[in-house]
Amino acid sequence: MAAASAGPSAAPPEGQTATVTGTRDKTPIPTVRAATLTKAWKSHWHTDLEVVQNDVVRVQRTTVDYPTGHGKLTLSVQQEGTGTNPSPSLVRCTLADNSLGTGFVKLTDTLVGKMVSDCWGAVLAPHERTQIADWLLANYKLDKYGVNRTQAFARFAVRLEAVPTSVSLYLLAK
Repeated sequence: MAAASAGPSAAPPEGQTATVTGTRDKTPIPTVRAATLTKAWKSHWHTDLEVVQNDVVRVQRTTVDYPTGHGKLTLSVQQEGTGTNPSPSLVRCTLADNSLGTGFVKLTDTLVGKMVSDCWGAVLAPHERTQIADWLLANYKLDKYGVNRTQAFARFAVRLEAVPTSVSLYLLAK
């Protein structure tokens, strides 16, 4: 079974599989629909999504080249149980740039705006995109370990995690 993780991850080597691991955010995000996101991702990226299902969680994900961020972008949506609830419990967007060595991804206005739009644009109102982008830029204050911050907004919460070579954005229930 392939992996669904809360942090940055690489695909397992060909012919191998991983287990479902990571933070379990179980509360569905109200008014956000997994199908809306996956349809938008398939259309925008012209790719199919990998579906990982077990008795606890259903994850749909894809990894694409992301020239805007000089790396790979992994998009995933997690639904509890068999995925019958249309609202996801977690939507993750991770940008990984392995060329950075032990360095951190540099977030710019352009990169943040593009990531928020490409990852969550299908379920966000324009004012939410602006609020989230502004918050992300204001809170991307790295220490030697990175950053891990969460902020509640009107409909959901956003988590920002950065470690060397990657930055992850999470949309979750507040």
